[in-house]
Amino acid sequence: MKSVIFLFPVTSQPRFYKRVRAFIALGYIEHIFSFERGYFKGDVDNISYISLGKVSHGKYLSRITKLFYAVNVLIANKTKFINTKYIYAFGLDMVFLSLIVKIIFRISVPIIYEIGDVAPIMLHNKLKSNIFRWLERILIKKVFLVVTVTSGIKDDYLVKRQNISGDKIFILENKLYPPIPEPKERKYWKGNRALVIGFFGLLRCQKTWDFLYNMAKSSPKKIKIYIKGYNFNLKNFDERINELDNIIYEGEYVSPSDLAEIYSKIDITMLDLDISNDYWLKPNRYFESIYYGVPMIESKEKWLAKNTKVKDYTWLIDGDNAKESICKIINISPGEYKSKYDRIRSIQEEGLGVLDHRSLIQKIEQGVKQ
Repeated sequence: MKSVIFLFPVTSQPRFYKRVRAFIALGYIEHIFSFERGYFKGDVDNISYISLGKVSHGKYLSRITKLFYAVNVLIANKTKFINTKYIYAFGLDMVFLSLIVKIIFRISVPIIYEIGDVAPIMLHNKLKSNIFRWLERILIKKVFLVVTVTSGIKDDYLVKRQNISGDKIFILENKLYPPIPEPKERKYWKGNRALVIGFFGLLRCQKTWDFLYNMAKSSPKKIKIYIKGYNFNLKNFDERINELDNIIYEGEYVSPSDLAEIYSKIDITMLDLDISNDYWLKPNRYFESIYYGVPMIESKEKWLAKNTKVKDYTWLIDGDNAKESICKIINISPGEYKSKYDRIRSIQEEGLGVLDHRSLIQKIEQGVKQ
C-alpha cells in the first residue's frame, strides 16, 4: 500500500486535513505527526496523530529546541518513514525536521513543503529575517515540490524575493472541497433590520476586532456583529461582548460541517484588516463566502483587493481610517447590497476546488517517476 507521512505544526488546521483526506481518497495510508498548541478544535474525527510535543505560537527560536524532542519521537517510528512514499511538511520547521530524519534514516524519500502564509519575520530587512530567508532558500533546495495557496506568495515572495524557480511551485488555493454542506436559503438584506456582519475562524486580528467593536458601539440599531471561532488573545474580548447587546459570540465551530449554518445567519463576512502575514492570502473565509453567497469587507491595502475583481462583491475599506470606514459600512444602501449579493451568488463555483488535489497528487507522482 502507498503511504504518506504528514508533519503538522498544529493539530486542527482545516487546510491540513483537506490534504490528508485527498491522499486517503486516492488510496494512500496516512501517518500524521503533529505538534500541539492552543488552537480551535477543527474537524479531526476519525483521523489520529502522534504528538511531537507542545509548543507556543510565534516563538520561532524557542520552537527550534522543541524539534530535538520531536526527532526522538520520529526515530521511534522508523518503520513508517522507511516505507513511506512522501513526506508532506507544513511549514519551514517541519521541513527542517524532515531533513534531519532523512539523514538519520539514510532514506531518499521526496519532501513536499507547503507554505500557508508568509510570517512577518520573513519580510523584514533585519539580520534575523535575513537569516531565516537564507535558511528557507537552503531548505527549499532540498525539497521536491513547494505548495502554496496563492499566486501572490508564489510570484511576489518565492520567485521574486527568494529566487525559487516557478516550475518547483504548485498553487493550491484554500477552496472548499466536497463533501460540504449545501448553502441554506436566506433572504438578502433590504434595509429593514440591522445589518449582520460575521467574524469567523481563528480570532487573532486585534485591528479587525477593534473596528467591529467601534462600529457596533456607534450604530447599535444598524449593525449586529455575529462571532464564531477561537479567541486567540484578542484584548477586551469578553468585556466587549458583555458590554454590547449587538455583539453575539457563540463559541467555536467545526469546518466544514457547521459552515452552512453560520453563513445563513449573516449578511456580510468580515475579513482581517491586518496586512502582516495575511497580505497575500485568500483566506478560508473568502472562499467560504463565495460558496455560501455572502459579500465581504476587506482592507483595500491587501493583495487580494489589488489583484482580483473583489470590488464587485466586496466593500474595500481603509483599515487605518476607522471613522471613514465605519461610516461607509453603516451607510450601505439596500440597492448597493443587492448588487454585491447578486454578483457573489453568481460565482458560487469559484469557491470549490473539485479536482485541485488530484492535480497536485498527479504532479507529485509523475515527477517522482521521472
